[in-house]
Amino acid sequence: MAERYAVPLTFIFAREDEAWPALACEIAVGSQGDSVDHAREMLKEAVEVSVSSLVEIGKFAEIERPASPELLASFLNVAPEDLVIEYHTLLIAIESDPRPAVTSMEFVPTAVKPGCCKLSVAA
Repeated sequence: MAERYAVPLTFIFAREDEAWPALACEIAVGSQGDSVDHAREMLKEAVEVSVSSLVEIGKFAEIERPASPELLASFLNVAPEDLVIEYHTLLIAIESDPRPAVTSMEFVPTAVKPGCCKLSVAA
């Protein structure tokens, strides 16, 4: 039987010239793209790979590794118009027999802000 988990995530996108670096701050996974949409898809892929790897090596319990203040500061050191913040819930199903493996993973946009990554942007 699969165990199901819901992991709240904050996605931060900060424009740097022509690129959009992206960070899932609660689990310190990053990526980038040439637009917010592209960066979002690349970040989701990076999160999927990271989570799947943690599950396969039996370390899913260590998924929460909040981004350091220095890393967040580097993302937040941009003008408000160059910053996009989104909230998602990652729904995961994990089968543990015969060995741990992710059987499904889905990102659901949400308006709920995770507790460990409270962010606000001045207008």
